[in-house]
Amino acid sequence: MENLIKTNTAKDKKREYDRRFIKEYYKRHKDYFKKKYEEGKGQYLYIFKSPKNRVTYYIGSCSNIRTRVNYHINGFSNVLYDIGNRDYKIEFLDVTNIVKNKVEREFLEKYLIFNKNPLYNIKLGFGREVISKERQEELIFLLEEIISEWIEIEKVNN
Repeated sequence: MENLIKTNTAKDKKREYDRRFIKEYYKRHKDYFKKKYEEGKGQYLYIFKSPKNRVTYYIGSCSNIRTRVNYHINGFSNVLYDIGNRDYKIEFLDVTNIVKNKVEREFLEKYLIFNKNPLYNIKLGFGREVISKERQEELIFLLEEIISEWIEIEKVNN
């Protein structure tokens, strides 16, 4: 019976300390974290590509560019694993004033994937989004008008 009782190892104690520390740190700096989160909110398209724009590695879309790019950079996706030791840069395009919702943003993402043919995107069909043909054409037209306005976030030379 004694063997079934778990003892707190040093690792368990450290994990518990870290958990409490992070929780308390967040509580003390809650306003700062809220502000940073709100600053990144909107509707965005982003792209991983070679520094000289010859190769497109990956295209994505998100509602918070800071959170999403950090997600990729910190290894919570396979994008950097797929890119490997190649040089790359990350750029984003703010489409907040163009799209009305997530469905329209994802439509533009798929449109770019089909037109730029990135190496590491899975090509999904356009699905059953409820966007009229007229609205699709309007979205594509509006995207083409701002397509040169990509903003570079990060450049990595391996």
